[in-house]
Amino acid sequence: MQFDSSFSMNAIILITSDRPDDGGVTKRLDEDLRTITTAYELIYYHEAVSSREQFIQFMGNINFFVVSNNLKPVIHFHMHGGSELGLEIGNTREYISWSELTETLRQINISMLNELCVISTACYAFNMINEITITQPSPYFSLIASHNEVKYGYIDDFASKFYNALLKYGDLIIAHDEINDAFDFYHSEKMLTISLAKYILHNCKGKQKQMRKEELISKAISGGVIDTPDSLKEMRRVIKEYITPNQELLNRYVDSFLIGKKIPITIDDIVSLVEGSYRLRG
Repeated sequence: MQFDSSFSMNAIILITSDRPDDGGVTKRLDEDLRTITTAYELIYYHEAVSSREQFIQFMGNINFFVVSNNLKPVIHFHMHGGSELGLEIGNTREYISWSELTETLRQINISMLNELCVISTACYAFNMINEITITQPSPYFSLIASHNEVKYGYIDDFASKFYNALLKYGDLIIAHDEINDAFDFYHSEKMLTISLAKYILHNCKGKQKQMRKEELISKAISGGVIDTPDSLKEMRRVIKEYITPNQELLNRYVDSFLIGKKIPITIDDIVSLVEGSYRLRG
């Protein structure tokens, strides 16, 4: 199944927050990004954050410039990270929790109509995806980060490989292939597809489907529907239509979770994916 990984951007925003005893990794990353953005004629900005208050204010400023100046940034967090605590403010050892960061990024991604790409060289930053649910707008189109600790050697080699591939090909999958031994890849379209496939598999197939139909019929009867052969026949017809996945289901989540960003996938594609999985399970 093909997902849209093409990508357009006009800026890279680097956000850092070093501890006092950190080495020169941030300086080298900054120099790499300045060289790359100059070569590709992109806007570049580096914000060194020293407090929670500054971080929160700066993220609000990004959203303002996205809306007012048609900014299309990649946001790159180069900070320390805690598996449970979130992003660390190096000077003060304050934290921006993963849930707080997710909500801030969601507002920016809504403004960008699901075009935001987030990169993080913070340890454990892929934990952000634990805050995602398809009942809310996705906080980013894509996230590239690590489940684990990130070694300095990876960071030194990261920027030139990833960003040069991204800007040369305009494709996130190709760019991620350059660094996929250390960083994981979240793709909002893939997330939606997998979530709907799981829903269909667990609610609209086999025994689960039959149990759900009978449960809905029982609720209808207990709610006052007359229990006759004709009414049961009609109820079964209506319920079958109700629990059968259709394009309207997918469109609803495209509009909400993907913020209207269209995808080259239909509900039939997702059902076919489920059918293949169901046959293998059987």
